[in-house]
Order: sequence, then structure tokens, then C-alpha cells
Amino acid sequence: SMSSKDTALSPQLVLEFQSSSLGPWRRSELQDLAQSIFDKLPQPLRLKMRRRSLCLLIGFISEVDMRSLNFQLRKKKKATDVLSLDYNPGTPIAKLTTPARHAGPHLLGEVWLCPTYIRKQAQRLGHVYKDEITYLLIHGILHVLGYDHEQDELEAQAMFDLQNRIFTKIQNLNKATSRAFKLVEK
Repeated sequence: SMSSKDTALSPQLVLEFQSSSLGPWRRSELQDLAQSIFDKLPQPLRLKMRRRSLCLLIGFISEVDMRSLNFQLRKKKKATDVLSLDYNPGTPIAKLTTPARHAGPHLLGEVWLCPTYIRKQAQRLGHVYKDEITYLLIHGILHVLGYDHEQDELEAQAMFDLQNRIFTKIQNLNKATSRAFKLVEK
């Protein structure tokens, strides 16, 4: 369990949901999951973010919409699992050192997930759907925070290591509730 010291470091996360469907989660579950991802970020990053109000938009979209978003953002004519829009590009530390210009929440960006694509991908890889979509949500959030795996191999390794560490910590949290976690998907 987390110490109150850990939580004191964490930002207050304001989530906006951009769709009627929230994948496999209820609103409160998704809010808790996103917050716990932020709670497990490296300490220097959490120090930069502490007591900041951070706003993140999470959306779940169809394969058709994901294909057009992927084309719009990356000129790729196919659907994909997750896409992120980073509102203020820069390294994770650099982008958070600038003080918020206004008292409102600091807008981080958007994470778009495609549940039908992710479900098929999970089946192909032999993964649990909810695990797969959790892993990809972590991936999307790290992108929005400025982590990148396309420019530099070392940076890519650092991002994937962090992604795996956060995922493992969340899995361990879920061990206690794994019966509920492994509920048969609709």
C-alpha cells in the first residue's frame, strides 16, 4: 500500500472522459487507475507535479475513428491500439518546471484507446483484455508526459522499462482484487 508521503507527492488528476463507453471500466475505476499510474511515476517527476492540478482527457473510440485519427496525426492509414496527443511537447521534467500561468488545471493532453482493436490484439497475444488495455493506458499517459520511443533507442528503453514497472506495480495492487479483476468480459 502507498504511504501518505507518496500520495502527498502526487498531482491531483482531473480526468475528462470523451466517450459514452469507458472500455472495461466504470468511471470511478478509470479515475482510480489513472491516479494510481500517476502515483507510480518516478519521484523527480512527481515532485515537479505535486499539488498541481493536471487535466487529462481519455477517450475510447471505434476502429473507424481510430483509423482517421491515426491518419490525421501520423499519416498512417490503419487503426491502432492507442494514440496520444501531447499538448506541450518537451521532456517530462522540462515541461513541468514552467509554473502554471493560471490557477486552472494544467492540460496535459489526450489519450485515445480503441477497445475493439485492443481486444483482438489481446486475444492474438494471449493476454487478458483488461491487462492489455491497462498497459496501453500507461503507455499513452507516458507519451502525454513527454516520454518517447520513436526518436532515441535509450529513451525508448527508459520508457518501456518505466511502463513495465508501473504495470507490475498495478498488477500487484490488483492481486488482492484479482478475482474481481479477472471477471469475464461482456
